[in-house]
Amino acid sequence: MISRRALTLGLSAIAVGALTLSAHAETLDAVKKKGVLSVGVKADSRPWGYLDPQGQPIGMEIDLAKNVADRLGVKFEAVIVQSSNRIQFLEQGRVDMLIATMYDTPERRRVIDMVQPHYYSAATNILAPKSANLKSWEELRGKKVCGQQGSVYNKWIERTYGASAMSLPTIEEGYAALRAGNCVGFVYNDLLLEMAAEQPIWAGYTVPLKSEDRQYHSIGVRKGEAETPFGKKLSEIVIDWHRTGYLKELNKKWGIPANEYLEEAAKKYAR
Repeated sequence: MISRRALTLGLSAIAVGALTLSAHAETLDAVKKKGVLSVGVKADSRPWGYLDPQGQPIGMEIDLAKNVADRLGVKFEAVIVQSSNRIQFLEQGRVDMLIATMYDTPERRRVIDMVQPHYYSAATNILAPKSANLKSWEELRGKKVCGQQGSVYNKWIERTYGASAMSLPTIEEGYAALRAGNCVGFVYNDLLLEMAAEQPIWAGYTVPLKSEDRQYHSIGVRKGEAETPFGKKLSEIVIDWHRTGYLKELNKKWGIPANEYLEEAAKKYAR
């Protein structure tokens, strides 16, 4: 026989769960009601998200965020976030979702939901002076590397290869520290580093190692929202991005090297 206390606790849990689900289920309606989709985006990750000469955010992920807003029939509002604060912005309700170069990791899944399927994939590498003559990851053991605060690359290189990561608030500060000789290299997204290495300012630098630790980018929503109408709608949109080749088109538009994951996903979701 179920005790009155157990029954009361059970009903309370159900009520709290129902309220939570109801609150999340209203996100899509709330966005449509206010007529604006607020999206957390990066402004320091060219070509995914950066500022044009007029100070307006542009880039591949900005295009994706605008596309979501268009599909929902609302206006787009870009909210600039950094790797170190983007999850807090989402949890605090300052944004409705995140499209901010965010890898889908178990650690992040403990506090927010990551929309499936993933919309992009990249791996880890390092930008280093050619004079360093790096041949293997093992050569970084015990050495200081620069990284951006809040990114997954720092912990990975420390855990995997015993390097000492010096976290800087922004990518540009990390690049500046590298140029100043404060570290042996800057650890980050391999595609971004390869594109940077092609710029004249990095003529004496290279991306010397084989990329490792492949990760996948996802849209971030608040905990519990992936299975609500809002999360399911976002999932449908991402599938359509892959199915129609939209992601591949944007990848080319922004001059990003061909991406194997986009090719695979396009075939998987093809009509």
